[in-house]
Amino acid sequence: MTHSTLHATRLDELKTAKDIKPLDKAEALARLSDAYQKTVKAAGQSDPKLSRLAIAMDVLQKLMTFISSDYPQYVQMFMEILQPFGEELAREFG
Repeated sequence: MTHSTLHATRLDELKTAKDIKPLDKAEALARLSDAYQKTVKAAGQSDPKLSRLAIAMDVLQKLMTFISSDYPQYVQMFMEILQPFGEELAREFG
């Protein structure tokens, strides 16, 4: 299983989990995003496209942190949008 597939699987699990509070989901998503971003950044040192993906992932992580701290009522909605957008980023930079 590739890191991208693992990331997508975990994101789906977070998205569908009913027993996790929105703020806990946001924290888990931030951790998942951070791990993915670090992996992409390490790989991006040899591939400029991956470096651009690392920057995009960093921006998404910062946006998730901002939403979870200032607008927690929108965390679930953001997670629903993030999944297909992440796939778009993967197609663009992957």
